[in-house]
Amino acid sequence: MKYLSTVSFIKKAAPEYWRITIVYAITVAVESVLPIIFFDQIASWSTGEGDWSLKRGIALCIAFFVISTGARIVMNQCIFAMDDCITKARSYVQRKLHRKLFAIDYETTENERFWRENQYILHMADTSKAGVGAMMQQLFKMHGLGVSLLFSWVMLIQIHNTGLWLLGMLILWHSIKKEIAVEREAVARQNVLDRSANYILDVVSSTQYAKEIRVLREWEILKRKLVSLFDKMTCLDSEVCRRKFTQRYFLEHILFFAFSLLYMYFVYKDSYLNKMNASSVFTAFFLLFTVGNTLFRLTESIMLFARNTGGIEGFSAYDHTEDHREPAVHDKDHSADGIEWDLKNISYCYPNRNEFALKNLNVQIRRGEKVAVVGLNGAGKSTLIKCMTGLYKNYTGCIVHNGNMIQSGDIDKNLGVLFQDAAAYPFTLEENVTAGDAAIDHSKAVQVLEQVGLMEKFRKEGVPLTECIDKLFSDTGIELSGGESKSKRLLLARLLYKNPDTILLDEPASSLDPGAQKKIMTLIMDLFQDKTVIVVTHRLEMLDQFERILVLENGSLAEDGKMEDLLKNKGRFCTLVDMQENRI
Repeated sequence: MKYLSTVSFIKKAAPEYWRITIVYAITVAVESVLPIIFFDQIASWSTGEGDWSLKRGIALCIAFFVISTGARIVMNQCIFAMDDCITKARSYVQRKLHRKLFAIDYETTENERFWRENQYILHMADTSKAGVGAMMQQLFKMHGLGVSLLFSWVMLIQIHNTGLWLLGMLILWHSIKKEIAVEREAVARQNVLDRSANYILDVVSSTQYAKEIRVLREWEILKRKLVSLFDKMTCLDSEVCRRKFTQRYFLEHILFFAFSLLYMYFVYKDSYLNKMNASSVFTAFFLLFTVGNTLFRLTESIMLFARNTGGIEGFSAYDHTEDHREPAVHDKDHSADGIEWDLKNISYCYPNRNEFALKNLNVQIRRGEKVAVVGLNGAGKSTLIKCMTGLYKNYTGCIVHNGNMIQSGDIDKNLGVLFQDAAAYPFTLEENVTAGDAAIDHSKAVQVLEQVGLMEKFRKEGVPLTECIDKLFSDTGIELSGGESKSKRLLLARLLYKNPDTILLDEPASSLDPGAQKKIMTLIMDLFQDKTVIVVTHRLEMLDQFERILVLENGSLAEDGKMEDLLKNKGRFCTLVDMQENRI
């Protein structure tokens, strides 16, 4: 099944691969069998069999040299062409994976189980020495060795026909199939250990943990974990090597040794009875060594091939899933009433949780309204934003935007979103602003940077918009002076460039000091005066800039109204204000 899946995959990824493989297999067989034929002729001449002359011997040597050299040249050309096929296949896999990954629901990306189940698929195109590259290389070798082995067996059987080899091959194949299953299990265990070790190595090299590790001497626990993981890796490697030796290498050599003894016994017996000439005996002996060497190399290639085909079937199923988007479903149009958002009985429960994060939420938001969403941690604020942006789809109820249900419409075209952990890309300043567009509008990018107050600063600092803000993609990349505040302004410029109907902000300034937060919030209100702005925030002192406040508690709407009205009601909102003022 893995082989058939691989054949189907390669036909799509690099169709010329099979033509190259056939030519390679034939040349490998020629190069493998040609010395045996030459040896048989030399043995025949040395034992005085046949009519030989000096001219015939010289012609044989020249023919052998020319054919062997030609086969070697063709083989090398096939190997170079195969490398090109691997590059094409990796590119094919990367394009397919990236297209599918971008289309995956956000809820799926939060599911650790998804990444574990698809670990083989996601690493298929990492390097030419692993995944699809290693799989194609080993398949390439397998066909060459397989054809060479077939030719050698045919010649061996012509000298003496015995069915013992078939029994040995069946026993060996059963052993290989059993080892393949165990090998895949070992690879899965190795991947788990690698992920854990890579996490610790990332922590050690990360500036995020650097201070705690050094001041609090936290390297001790990291060192213990790392040593423990390396010990497990060593044990796993030893177990795999021991199993290879005892279950395959040992069985291979014992079977081949037993077959060789029996075969040579029959050959010598026929020779003794004058049924076979001496040159055939020498050739049979030479063929046995050739068959053994080819067989051992073939079984090793089969194992390496099986080790790297873990993602093929999953990739095929993954590739055949359709990127499906329902046609827009229309609800009652509230545009005449000025209603832009209509949330009806929204409930949401996270996977493997019993409690609902949102419970029967009903909210209407008018076009151009400035709305703040507040509440304690876990009240459902960020969950609400993720449902409104279409990131979470598995909620009950319906969310309607301008008369269209967002689950089936292109809601992302009408939204500008800035999440709490949003960050600029290590690309050019211009690319950061125009990230959502296939083509860059330079004049528009300059305009929005002027609006957020960055363009003048860039001019003073002599920073062109074509400069990267990190050295990852450019050796001349720069760091944004002004730190987090300037980065937030750059992200706001991206929202302005998109010019959406609604701006959704989830704690957009939480990492800034209170003074910078107030400036950013004021800037947001000035920039998006004519837009609907919905902001999740825990900074209650800035709520006087909003026309309306939604107070969430345990996933439900506890209060809804203007700030002065909520303060008069002495309800849940007042409790939140008191808690913040008293730092409870």
